[in-house]
Amino acid sequence: MKANVKVHFGTIEIDGDSVKDIFREMANVHEIFNESKCGCCGGTDIRPSTRNVEKNKKTYEYFEFVCNNPKCRARLSFGQRQDGGGLFPVRRLDENGKPDRENGQYGPHNGWSKYRGEAKED
Repeated sequence: MKANVKVHFGTIEIDGDSVKDIFREMANVHEIFNESKCGCCGGTDIRPSTRNVEKNKKTYEYFEFVCNNPKCRARLSFGQRQDGGGLFPVRRLDENGKPDRENGQYGPHNGWSKYRGEAKED
């Protein structure tokens, strides 16, 4: 079976062997690609972005939406499922605005946050 799912960025074709498979994929597609505006400034000029970061001789790939408003530049980070099965938006943030699925709190920006930098030592 195939289905076309309309999302903010266009239309995505999905495949599945059953109605349940199609439904699962529709839910995944909507959770990821139906973000239509920045949660901080409300601007609609957002884009998907990936970046690679090297830590401890390993390279990690990060997925996020970025607000293109130069006065905002907020980001919505995505977590990755352990089984490699997909992405999900991280809506809980710590007190510094960094994604924190385990101890963070939901806030008014629905997971979007602006980089605040690291505290400088005197």
